[in-house]
Amino acid sequence: MKIIGVDIGGTNIDVVFFSDGKYRHIMTLRTENIDNICEKIQETVSIMDVDAVGIGVAAWLKSGSIIHAPNLPSPEAPLNLRDALDVPVFLDNDANCFAMFAHEILGHASLLAVTVGTGIGSGIIVNGEIYRGEGIAGEIGHWTTGRSSRSDTGKQENLRCRCGGKDHLECYFSGWALEQKYGKSVKDLMAENRNFIYETEGFDDFCRAIANAVMLLDPSAVVFGGRIGMQFDAKILENRIYCYLMRGFLPRIEVLKDEIAVAKGACILAASSML
Repeated sequence: MKIIGVDIGGTNIDVVFFSDGKYRHIMTLRTENIDNICEKIQETVSIMDVDAVGIGVAAWLKSGSIIHAPNLPSPEAPLNLRDALDVPVFLDNDANCFAMFAHEILGHASLLAVTVGTGIGSGIIVNGEIYRGEGIAGEIGHWTTGRSSRSDTGKQENLRCRCGGKDHLECYFSGWALEQKYGKSVKDLMAENRNFIYETEGFDDFCRAIANAVMLLDPSAVVFGGRIGMQFDAKILENRIYCYLMRGFLPRIEVLKDEIAVAKGACILAASSML
């Protein structure tokens, strides 16, 4: 079976070709050019005689429809792509696709797969299967931090999230929030100071959120990825997250250093859906 996997993230779009058990990275585009992707994917599908396409998208989905995509410039583009192709197209949240790939290569029956890039997301694997809930399971980037009640100054922080909510984790630790605060991309900031990400005030909020998710889900492992998340040091994460957990229930902390993991997971999505 020949499959195209597409990762439509908040900053970049990656396209991967899968055949005979091997993945090949075809192209990377800027998400700001998302409206041009349909023609490129159509051409690739035709030339490579593709059987199906999987798409992982930074969006909240329900029954195959995009409900909200706060980090995309053109939320309807993934649906336009699905409608334009003459082969089966399967759509899922990008963090779910990351979780599928992490599950396949790491083998954990239960895991929490966390992506940190433009935004923050997570996919949940329970007994080898994705848990979606009603469509937004795992959206830890939109958990409230409680910053306003913890403020030493007494000021109400309550920053506005791109989704429209207030005081969400993404407001303090996502790629978009850090770039907005410091005026540079996280990539550039980490090039200047490799420990930058751990010194931000949002890092502790992030680790608390992961610990809370672990207490709720009790996964055997927490796997981190995404263009920012793949740069994390697993030992630093482990030391901080374990501070908030019970000693008898400490999951493995792993970092998956693969920029195209979501696109590969989208291939897995399409392949499993075709069975």
